[in-house]
Amino acid sequence: MRGLRSEDRLRTKALDQKCKVLEEENEKLMEKLCEFEMRERDEADMAETCRQLEKRILEAEERESVYRAECELRIETARLEAERKGNEVARLLEQLHETQLKETRRSLSTERRREQQHEGSSQSGQTEENVEVEQLRTRAAEQDNEVARLREEANQVSALREELEQLRTKCAEAAEELDTMRCTNFELMTKTDTLAFNLKMKEDENESLRGMYERASEELSQRIAEKSSQGEEDSKLHAELESARKELDDTREQKLSIEHELSALKASLASAEASLASHRMDLGESHEKIERLETELFAARSELDNARLGLQETNAVKKELEHLREELEHERSSGRAKWEEVCKKVLEDELSSPQSRKNSLEVINKVQHVEYMTAFEEKINHLEKELQEAKAKIEQDRAEKRKLKMALKQLRDKEKPKNESTSALPTVVEVQEKVIVQESTQTATAQEHEQEEDLEKLRNSVKELELENRLSRELNTEYNHTMLEMEKEVIALKAQITTLRGESNHFEMELKLHEMLEEELEKELSEARAKNQARGRIGYQAIRCCINICPICPFQELTEAMQAHEHTLENLSDQVNGDMAKGEESVKELMEEINELREKNERLNEELAATSQQMAASETALQQEKENSSELDRAHSEEVRALSISLEDARRTISDVEERLSQAESSLADSRSTVEELRRAADEKAMEVEQLQREIDKYKEAENVQQTALLRAANTTSEVVASVLVGETESVRFNANQAEVTATLESREPVEVTTATVQITVPESTPSTEEAVVQHTTTASPVSTGTDLFAENLILRQCVNESNQMQKDLTEDVEKMWQLKTELENAVEALKGEIWSLNGQLKASILDREQLQDRVVQLDSSLAAEKKRADALDCELSEQTELTEKASRQAAEAENESNRRLAECLEMETRREQVEKAYAQLSEYYSQLQAAYNVIYAKMAELEKERTQNQQQQSATTSGGDSGSNIRDVIDTMISELHLEATEDMDLHSRVLLIQKTLREKLAEVRENFTAFLTTLSN
Repeated sequence: MRGLRSEDRLRTKALDQKCKVLEEENEKLMEKLCEFEMRERDEADMAETCRQLEKRILEAEERESVYRAECELRIETARLEAERKGNEVARLLEQLHETQLKETRRSLSTERRREQQHEGSSQSGQTEENVEVEQLRTRAAEQDNEVARLREEANQVSALREELEQLRTKCAEAAEELDTMRCTNFELMTKTDTLAFNLKMKEDENESLRGMYERASEELSQRIAEKSSQGEEDSKLHAELESARKELDDTREQKLSIEHELSALKASLASAEASLASHRMDLGESHEKIERLETELFAARSELDNARLGLQETNAVKKELEHLREELEHERSSGRAKWEEVCKKVLEDELSSPQSRKNSLEVINKVQHVEYMTAFEEKINHLEKELQEAKAKIEQDRAEKRKLKMALKQLRDKEKPKNESTSALPTVVEVQEKVIVQESTQTATAQEHEQEEDLEKLRNSVKELELENRLSRELNTEYNHTMLEMEKEVIALKAQITTLRGESNHFEMELKLHEMLEEELEKELSEARAKNQARGRIGYQAIRCCINICPICPFQELTEAMQAHEHTLENLSDQVNGDMAKGEESVKELMEEINELREKNERLNEELAATSQQMAASETALQQEKENSSELDRAHSEEVRALSISLEDARRTISDVEERLSQAESSLADSRSTVEELRRAADEKAMEVEQLQREIDKYKEAENVQQTALLRAANTTSEVVASVLVGETESVRFNANQAEVTATLESREPVEVTTATVQITVPESTPSTEEAVVQHTTTASPVSTGTDLFAENLILRQCVNESNQMQKDLTEDVEKMWQLKTELENAVEALKGEIWSLNGQLKASILDREQLQDRVVQLDSSLAAEKKRADALDCELSEQTELTEKASRQAAEAENESNRRLAECLEMETRREQVEKAYAQLSEYYSQLQAAYNVIYAKMAELEKERTQNQQQQSATTSGGDSGSNIRDVIDTMISELHLEATEDMDLHSRVLLIQKTLREKLAEVRENFTAFLTTLSN
């Protein structure tokens, strides 16, 4: 037996170790799966971003290709149009050149002919021909100008061609930029390919890991199956082995629970230690920050004190400067007074002694010099005041001083020859002036140096103050940052407190809801009782009414049936009341249990708080006792075990409390279901009572019908007997029938059933009628009593049948109630079984929860690593986003350039349209001019023909008149073709001038249009 036990123990230990190893491997595999899933998500996000970038780049390339094709088409169209226009211009130039040559030849021929033929013609004719020749010459000059303009247009066309070449170069540059974009796109594509390859590799690794996980799960299932088979084999052993195994299982469960709790405690201790370490680190960092801030504050304060001392010193220096300035002003005022006295004395001496004009001039100059020096000193004082305000003024003052010095030198240079002529030695006045000038210059230079030193000191103090301000700002920012962090921590703690309060409020609300439900159940039970009592009363009253309908009969069977029915109703009401009382008792018990469970829960919470405090104390003791001996460690381990045992007991009690709560809830649900079933039964009973009332109403109606039928039969028999004995008339029978009907109607009462008496009204003339009436009364009374007995027997039979049916229905109802009771008991047993199974599941879920807590700790550590990886990936993503932004910017720039080029092309199209319009106008004008020239040439040809014909005629009068008429005809045709208005009073010369004006206006319009076209092309 001992060998078997030892073997079983060894097997169980080995299996436990294998299970632990497999669980650890499973957890590792799950962690790897989570990591790979996170990586896959990140890589999928990267792939999506790359795809979006590729789409954008493709769209930009498509847009650029379309824009490029459009630009090329437009350039080709512009080039073709320019070539066409150039060809047209060349053709026009050739035509103009040919026409010019023809005109020159014709003009030469006409001049020669005129000189040969018309040497003897009149002077008037010669003048007119000379006018025509001059007009032709002017036209030739205008044509030359037009040829020059057309050449300029050809030059402009060449310039347009150069612009087209520039546009082509720009298109080539855009194509190069597109090539660069494609290169970047190719690089991105290569990156995406590498990422896709990495994704495939990671997916393969994930699949391999999943296969490993499935294998491990299969091995676990096999091991579990082996365990189950071993358990079945071991169950076949002896009862002692079973008891021993049970004990072993209990010990194992305890051991596992202890180990789980120890692991949980260790994990909690580790987490607590980690949190404490982190808090300590944070506290150390915060202390260091505080110390740094204190040092920085101390330094800032010291610097501020130094700055204050510097400011005080500067204020003292300023005061000393003001005092010195006052002394200088006092000395200057005293020197001026002395100088004025000396000047007065010198003037008096000079006035007393006769001197020349030169001496007087010298004195005047000296006085002017003194005045100039006084003004100069005033300016110096003013400049000294302005030196404190700005440095620019100081520079201006220096420049002014230099100018003044130059003026003094010039004055001295001017005064030297005068002084040499008068006296070789300098006078006393000049010496004093020189001394004053030197003193003033020295004082000015000293003041300038002092002011510069003061300015430098002020600048240094300002710089120090700026540094102090910067330091104070930085300190304030750091202090605000720390305060914000502390506020965030406080907010987080407040949020935790609010969540805990919300949970407690939620728990209180649930308890209130339970209480409300209990009150509602009590109300519903009371209402159901009242309804059942009311329905029982209604049924009892209905039955009494049925009994009161027929009180004459013996009613033994009916009373027995009604008593039985009442007994059954009383039994049912007693059962219902008993069930309701039981339900109330169960509800009260549940409420008591709930209150007890609440108290236990509160106690357990207190115990848990105490245990948590003990754990904290034990942790602190652990930290202190780690330095001590191993005995303390053993004691601590024993305390930990005791605490773990107490925690296990607390958890078990909590689970028991939860089970009891679930049982209470299930019992409440059962009570609700029973109440609902009782309601249904009461409703069914009410329906049955209503059916009974309906049957009673039907019975009453049938009874009435039977009574009327019996009465009619009795009336018919009495009428037959009366007709046989007496032979009454039809009127008497009719009256008798009416009387019998009235009698039957009067005899129908709910309490008494009397015989119907017939009262017949017969005329008093004949005695035979009276005898007939007597006989009729005697014969009618026994017939009516027989019919009443028959009706009563029928009523009794129907009541008996109904009572039997009621008994059968009651028995069936009782059987149904018993069936419902059995079904309820079965349901209760099934619910109990489910409750036990749910309790087991709850225990398993608690263990799983503890395992999950350990898993959560591991996941937190893995999440920290993953966060680091995510940060690295974020950096990479930021770099890629920057690249994408650069690409998008380049694409946007390309789009902007394309839009700009489109706008330029549109402008070129509009200009082209304008040029075409101008060209159309030019062609119209040219066609008009050509038509006019053709007309002129035709007229000239006609004139030549006429002249050849009229060569023989040499008379001046005839030839002059013909030539004048021909010229007038030509001018009239030109006016008509040019659409001009000419009056008949106008001379030939005025008409020619009108034609010249119109031609010049048209040429001016053509020039304006052409200049506009050139400006548009240049733009």
